[in-house]
This record gives sequence, C-alpha cells and structure tokens, in this order.
Amino acid sequence: MRTGKTKEAMEALIWLRGGNKEVAEEEMSKLNVVIEESRINQVGIKDLISSRGTRRGLIICIVLAAAQQLSGITPIMAYFVSLFQSAGGSVSPNMAIIIAKCVQIVGSIITSVLLDIAGRRILLISSQIFTVISLSTLGVYFFLQKNGFDVSYLGFLPLMCVSIYVLCFAVGLGSVPYVIMAEIFSPHARGIASMITVATIWIFAFITSKFYPDFVSLLDLHGCYWMFSLICVGCTIFIIFKLPETKNRSLESILKELNGVKNVDKNNINKSEVGLEKY
Repeated sequence: MRTGKTKEAMEALIWLRGGNKEVAEEEMSKLNVVIEESRINQVGIKDLISSRGTRRGLIICIVLAAAQQLSGITPIMAYFVSLFQSAGGSVSPNMAIIIAKCVQIVGSIITSVLLDIAGRRILLISSQIFTVISLSTLGVYFFLQKNGFDVSYLGFLPLMCVSIYVLCFAVGLGSVPYVIMAEIFSPHARGIASMITVATIWIFAFITSKFYPDFVSLLDLHGCYWMFSLICVGCTIFIIFKLPETKNRSLESILKELNGVKNVDKNNINKSEVGLEKY
C-alpha cells in the first residue's frame, strides 16, 4: 500500500479473510489511516536534532555505538589467532578462540538474566571496569614480553584476559546499547535514530578492523590495548554522568529526564506512548 499497489493489497486481504469483502474493506480503511498517520508524523534528521531530549538520546546512542567498536572487539576477534601466536600462551590459538566464543555465549545468557535485575547502568559500568582491567593487564603482558622479560610463567594470562574481556563485552557494550536504543526515543524518532546508531557501529567496526594493523605498527601491541582500555575509561565516565537508568521506567519519564525536566518520577511505569511526539 505504501507503494501504491492498493488493488493488489485489497485482493490479498480478501483472500486472507476467506473472500469476505466487507471485512477486507474495513481492514483496508484502518490500514490507510495508519499509513497516513505514519506519513504525517515521519521524523527527519532535522526534526531529530531539534528536540533536546531526542538530541541527547541520539548523542548517548552514538557514543555507546562508537565505544562498542573502539573498545577493540572487532579487531580482537578478527585477529584472534595472530594475537595468541604473538602472545605465545600455554593454550593453542585455535583452542583459545573456541573458549572465547563459548564465554561470549555465556555472557549473552548472563545479560538476559541480569538486564532487568541489575539495570542498564550497573551492567554497563561494572562490565566496563573489568574490561579496562583485562585490556590493561593484556597490555602489560605484551609490554613485558617486548622488553625482554620472561613471561613464560604467565602463559595463562592472555587467554584469561581475553576471556574476561569477551565476557564483559557481551554483558555490557555488546548488548545493552541495543536495549537502550529501543527505550529512549519516542516512536516517531526511533526508526531514524536506530538507523543512525547502527550505521555508527558499522562505520567504527570498519575503521577499527581496517586500521588495527597500522595501530599495532605505530603503538605496538601493548600500546594498542592500552589505547582500547583508555577508550573504555572514557566511556565509563560518560555512562556515569550522562546515561539515565531506563530499567522499569515509562518512555514518558525517560524523555522528560532527557529534556531536563526536574523532579521526574523515575518509577513511572507502563504509560502509553501516545502523545510523546513533542519529545
């Protein structure tokens, strides 16, 4: 119907309703109203940034999307085998990647359980703290290795650090931003805001994968992982000061907080999304 194929849509509805033309016409009328309302309320990029609350929500999602990839997940997984060959750990690279993938699955399960228990902010902040520790420790390992220290007795460390990193990523930045993206925009802004956020993820995934070898050549492995760690520190600070908790809150309450409304009822749950276009 959006492409003007009204006749074909009517024929499909009549067939779907067992030849009942009256019911099909009634449904067609309702669909026309929905499509027209969708066209009238369609939000463009200009409209998206004109509202303070929507603008702040978009900034939050873009920062989380960028941090997700700048924490190094894509290049670490893409160059996993060469990473462990360089580390010279006690576990073979192929076995290490199997373990890491299993840990990633466990992290996803943990997220589904804890998301509505701990809250979005707690999951992100706690997972980021351990991400910083694991990346920094991995950087120290490579620094010691490069400078001639005997790290043979630390052969377990690369796998342990990467496993903790992958687990924390799955629990935090790997999943929570998608939940937040669905919770902080009004229905009419959600589509284009989600598109921009996902595009940001893919752009930074390409950048980090493409230039990871250059980063390693420029900074060495230890410098590269310290850089990822520093980005995670910045992301954690941003989350602490800028990200509102969305757990068990109505969209109206979240949008009011993003718009700077004082004394927002943060326990305001399950209100209708109707009338939120102004946010």
